[in-house]
Amino acid sequence: MLKSIIPPAVGLAIGLGLFGASADASETLDGRVLWERAEGPTGKSCASCHSPLEETMRGRAATYPKFIAAMDREVTLEQRINGCRRKALGVEPWAPDAPELEAVAELLRSLD
Repeated sequence: MLKSIIPPAVGLAIGLGLFGASADASETLDGRVLWERAEGPTGKSCASCHSPLEETMRGRAATYPKFIAAMDREVTLEQRINGCRRKALGVEPWAPDAPELEAVAELLRSLD
């Protein structure tokens, strides 16, 4: 009886993508959740200023790195994301290697 149950269960798990899910898909999903999550004293999220996501951010990631005159320096996409976190959301920037930062950056790159 157990032998007949295990193969269909494994097949179902594979069919649902429970094994071998791509990293890109999970990063994009996490990025969307982070994009819409309100944080800090402002109660804002990235989506508060950039919505709808697909319309306001399509093609923007491809423009980085770029020179920002107000900052008088070149910035990467990740630095720009953290700048928005500080200024618009009023929260601490993510560490340069934080999975959250990578997820949001990958989300934006997926729109290019």
